[in-house]
Amino acid sequence: MKNIVEFLKKIRIWIIFFIILVILSIGFIALPFVINYNNIKILDEKLSLIEQKYFDTKEVKSVKDDEENIIFISVGNSERKAIVEGVYGGDFESVYNETKDKIKEEIRKNNYAIENVKIDLAKTIKQIPMKQFESLIKATAGDYLYKNDIILDYENREDIMLIEGELNANRIIDYSKNKLDLDKLNEYLSSSGKKEVGYLPENVKVITHYSYFCDDKNEVYELYNDNLNVGRRKLEEIKIEDIEEILTNSCNYLVNMIQDDGKFIYGYSAILNEKLESYNIVRHAGAIWALSAKCEVSEENKQKIESTIDYLISNSNDYDYEKKFIITSKQRKSNLGANGLALVAICEYIDRFDDSKYLDIAKKIGNGIIAMQEDNGKLIHEINIDDLTTTREYVTEYYDNEATLALCKLYGITKDDKYLKSAEKSLQYFIKNDYANRGSHWFSYALNEVTKYVDREEYYTAGLQNIEVKLQNISSKRITSHTDFEMLLQGFELYDRILEKKLKIDELNKFPAKQFLTVIQDRANFQLNSYLYPEVAMYLEKPGKYQKTFYIRTDNFRIRIDDIQHSMFGYMRYKENKDKIENYLAKID
Repeated sequence: MKNIVEFLKKIRIWIIFFIILVILSIGFIALPFVINYNNIKILDEKLSLIEQKYFDTKEVKSVKDDEENIIFISVGNSERKAIVEGVYGGDFESVYNETKDKIKEEIRKNNYAIENVKIDLAKTIKQIPMKQFESLIKATAGDYLYKNDIILDYENREDIMLIEGELNANRIIDYSKNKLDLDKLNEYLSSSGKKEVGYLPENVKVITHYSYFCDDKNEVYELYNDNLNVGRRKLEEIKIEDIEEILTNSCNYLVNMIQDDGKFIYGYSAILNEKLESYNIVRHAGAIWALSAKCEVSEENKQKIESTIDYLISNSNDYDYEKKFIITSKQRKSNLGANGLALVAICEYIDRFDDSKYLDIAKKIGNGIIAMQEDNGKLIHEINIDDLTTTREYVTEYYDNEATLALCKLYGITKDDKYLKSAEKSLQYFIKNDYANRGSHWFSYALNEVTKYVDREEYYTAGLQNIEVKLQNISSKRITSHTDFEMLLQGFELYDRILEKKLKIDELNKFPAKQFLTVIQDRANFQLNSYLYPEVAMYLEKPGKYQKTFYIRTDNFRIRIDDIQHSMFGYMRYKENKDKIENYLAKID
């Protein structure tokens, strides 16, 4: 009897184990179906949101009336490159339903989690010879700036349909040769589970489009479909909260680039999905400046910023107990720009966090800059830090103005006249040597800073001329430029100071104020093309790694610490001055 009981206990344990195993097996088999069901549900919800908001607009109604329709649907998430499906056919409803069926099949096949959904509807369709298409590529303003969708028109196989995001993110266009790269095209086709091709066709259909995007929070946006704005969300008006969100995201991105030793990850090539391996201590200092100026004042942020300052200081050398120089080469050289931006960064930290722990170091760097100044105000650009002998007299005017800005910043903290006098001596040298006709953003920074303390007509005149000489160029520029945008805002603050103080500056009488203010407004919108929105990033290999910060599209979607720094300062100053700019424009009109 005892043996029978023991036997039954053993059988019961095995039965329980078997039941658990069966349940787990069923769950394992069913899990993909459950996940895919949820993904399809999310897709349908997001498509419905886009339909509700935009499918009754005149633009979409005009598309629905077309005899031919081309529709693309893209789905994306932060971890994986977007999946895209397109259909070319007749009536709108049939094409739309077929496109939805195709994208759903790809979602199931790839167990693809959905955060974002984008719809592209063909606005115009034009067939052209391949040679003419290559001319269109050649006419773009720079790399990765071709912004239309295409269909490769094959006679003996299914056509290949590609939207702009696929073409650029996968480097299918070779901008160095102004043509499609067959190898890159086949790489992308293969990775997408599609049949490769042996040649490029003679004809291409070029498609302009209307586009709509639903993000991970179910916010729905119409995207621009004109010129270089194509592909990013349309903002009829840039609101303060829009700017604040962009700045906060970019600041957080920069914070996350700080490594344990205080050194930044220098940057990324988002197109190549690679880190940038070089390093530049001048740009390191500029990134500290941006963080100190924008980051929320908290103990955690303070400690992180201090680690970057400590790294900067570890790359410096004292000279005769009163001077300090940033080391910029293995040959123990120091350049003026590194010292200038290091001092600016430390001064910003002292001011923002109300902490003077680095004040003595700041003074030493300021003394070092003064030691690089000649009696006539000229600044030496590179020295040997062991004996202060000159190794290069001149490198770039940027160094001059960075150092001058730094001395003004240090005066603002210490109120020690020697720093302001030294800055003025250099500025007067620059003005005599025609710096005002160079259109330099750093010259605008220096002049804006010095006029906070000194009202000399020549400084205001130079500041206005520095803007005026570059204004037409900026107005007509077809690519983004963060430094141009910075210069405009620094120039505006100087312009505003003249008006606020009611100063009599003769140059103001011929200054094109309306054009200036209008260009600021126009570029504030256009410059958002340098912010990597999710609807643009979704086609990259790792969207979440690169989105929601500033980048340089024409350089392999480069995200470098100074790209973020310069862009942040432009929008920080625009946010602070937006209302004033609008008020001045209204009065002129």
